[in-house]
Amino acid sequence: MTPGTDFEERFLSGRELFGDDFDAQAIAAWFADEEHGYAELYGSDPERHEYGYTALNEYHGYAHLDAARSYSHALGFGSNFGDELLPILHQADRVTLLDASDRYVVGSLKGVPVRYVLADPSGRIALDTASVDLISCFGVLHHIPNVSTVLAEFGRVMAPGGTLLLREPTTSMGDWRGPRVGLTARERGIPRDLLVGMIEKSCFEIERAAPCYFPPWVRLCGKLGVNTFGNWTTTAIDSAFSRLFDPLWSYHRRNLLAKFAPASLYILARRADPATAEAGKGDPAR
Repeated sequence: MTPGTDFEERFLSGRELFGDDFDAQAIAAWFADEEHGYAELYGSDPERHEYGYTALNEYHGYAHLDAARSYSHALGFGSNFGDELLPILHQADRVTLLDASDRYVVGSLKGVPVRYVLADPSGRIALDTASVDLISCFGVLHHIPNVSTVLAEFGRVMAPGGTLLLREPTTSMGDWRGPRVGLTARERGIPRDLLVGMIEKSCFEIERAAPCYFPPWVRLCGKLGVNTFGNWTTTAIDSAFSRLFDPLWSYHRRNLLAKFAPASLYILARRADPATAEAGKGDPAR
């Protein structure tokens, strides 16, 4: 077997998620590399900060929620300044923001009090069991080694019936053993089947899974000076292209055709009631 082949067969194939089985020492080293990685790439000045995914989150996520429902406690996981929660903020009584970097600390969002929690490299979330009823996690888990541990924590802190909104890149994002332009040192996408399996194992029932982020369309919008996910029209076009080209999806893209497949997956899931989840075990229809 040639050097690197084992790595490619295990990780670039999408069969295993690199980093998910790391020990505490390896996790700490990864965390140190990523702690301020996003802030250093894209900045952390609140005066210059612009959030560019509001329409994407509304189109695939918030538009599918009950507009009359109130949330007693919303958790923005890795949500920087909390912009992603603004469309649903009027439905939340209180908000907790959790991030690896302390450069995004805010005290409130449009009058709603915010508690800021720094991430623990172990993946443990410093919140009580069943204490939140909404979690947003957009483009964060692929920066983390122990993804399955974090998702299990989502299941622990989420109250039965609570809502998880999650978006992640599901391609390798290139070979992360070397530097990549515009990416942090450790980030790598999460293979679709593994991501879905980990979510379901964490006692969530997936209600909606939509491919998104069609690379040719995003690049064209960028050349035209348009934020693809800043309005519903361009977001809807991205969604249509993503569904159309979804059969081309693969984890590690080795040819031009594969690069026409959508690069991310948007998931809306509900925390199952423990009794219901237990009763469903062994049911071949699940």
